[in-house]
Amino acid sequence: ALGGGEGRLVMGCEDGSIFDVNLVEKNAIRDWTGKHFGWITGVDVCKNRVVTGGVDWWVKLWDIDNTDAPIWERMNGYDMITDVKFGGVGCIAAAGEDTIKFYEQGGETQNKVLFKDNESVINTFVWGTNNEGKKDRLAIGIGGRVEIAKYDGND
Repeated sequence: ALGGGEGRLVMGCEDGSIFDVNLVEKNAIRDWTGKHFGWITGVDVCKNRVVTGGVDWWVKLWDIDNTDAPIWERMNGYDMITDVKFGGVGCIAAAGEDTIKFYEQGGETQNKVLFKDNESVINTFVWGTNNEGKKDRLAIGIGGRVEIAKYDGND
């Protein structure tokens, strides 16, 4: 799983470790060992924040400069996480095996189920934006096809 921007790459590995790499200087900035139990399957970076998800069912939010403990973490039921994305100011979207849930950073539970398919496993998803740059739809890779789901921002 990969994320990054501005000359850096953040990678999640199969042993639950996270590597933060400087692409300009071609060296590891830091190695976050054992932050998940098992494969990290989703990573996204936004400024100084990193969100990760893994087969251990956990979604975790990190400060990229202080990786001792997550800022926020939430167990995604009993679904392994297949992908994670920042979903706008203060929000995280996480794909489980058949559901995409929307979380507020710091919130106790998910706010909204954005997408559900009881027949196939979600592989990945990306946000789409409208003409004003607002994230208002999802393109979802699931079961060998692509689905488009609208998101209006309301509960």
